[in-house]
Amino acid sequence: MVLYFFDKDGRLMNDDILNNSDQYQIFFTVSDLDDKGNPYEVMDCRGTWKQPRKKRADETDEDYCNEINKDLSLVDTTPVPATDFAEKTTWEDRAAATPDVFYYEYRDTWQHDLMSDGARDMFNQKLLPPLDRNDAANGYVWDPDQDRVGLKGHITFGGWSNNELGWRDRQGWPYLIKSRRDTYIGTPWRMNRDSYLLPKFYLSVRIMKCEKGKKALIPAKAYQYGVDGLYRHPTYEFSSKFVCTDYNAPFRTEWYKEKGVIQEATQWTEVARFNIPIKVFCSSYDSDPTAADPYEPFYYYMGREMNLSPVDAVEAASGVQTNSIGGGRGFANWYL
Repeated sequence: MVLYFFDKDGRLMNDDILNNSDQYQIFFTVSDLDDKGNPYEVMDCRGTWKQPRKKRADETDEDYCNEINKDLSLVDTTPVPATDFAEKTTWEDRAAATPDVFYYEYRDTWQHDLMSDGARDMFNQKLLPPLDRNDAANGYVWDPDQDRVGLKGHITFGGWSNNELGWRDRQGWPYLIKSRRDTYIGTPWRMNRDSYLLPKFYLSVRIMKCEKGKKALIPAKAYQYGVDGLYRHPTYEFSSKFVCTDYNAPFRTEWYKEKGVIQEATQWTEVARFNIPIKVFCSSYDSDPTAADPYEPFYYYMGREMNLSPVDAVEAASGVQTNSIGGGRGFANWYL
């Protein structure tokens, strides 16, 4: 996602913001308000489903599977309230729960015109001083070494979430997977793995400003080794001594101050805020890339959203070039 800011005369201001990046950071969370400023419920687009009838004694596996998979009424895709967010109504609560829905990775560049290269994660990434472009090109940096602004970033939904609500929790996915067979009896497989929330929500985008030089105050070692209770890979050696706070936590420096890790916290002032409606209607986690099947949840939900049958959804998705990194992540990037 790339954000463009213009002044009242229509002049692009992104380079101005990048030139003053030590005062600005944009934060991304699940919002507490909709685009009209009203409270709303976070919804789960998986909806509800019921179990198919049992196989008759005189039916073959093939006949039973074909008949069950024709019945698209077994799943009602009408979104239902997301149970994990039932008690989370404030911005603070939803910001803390945001990693259960998506991760945002800052990918700001030194200049606005360099944003078009998205193929290499750290290429041309704007870094915290005293690091420069050579440090980025040489690969001697890690994500927290970036000067986190938020004009450009990558959003990953669900990929590392702990919010796994399994098909098994609701008696299993009702459709049968022909491309995989039960290991012991050889019948079509019933999908019983965990599944991520398919959320329908509003994305809160908050543009915040602080006093010059007061943005990156968190000691890199404290951030790296999880002083705040969050685990970050400890084998990387950050090049920066102090780093910015995370995408969903503008006020985390207050916590570090209370713990005595730092002497002062970043004082953020909100410059602007807007809320964007988001609907995640399918997830590649709900598919087996080694044996893709039309009646997996991934293709079923994709087809329902696009008014296609599950079989037609597989056909529509096959052979389409994407800009994802592969390996099971980003299967639907072509549609976005």
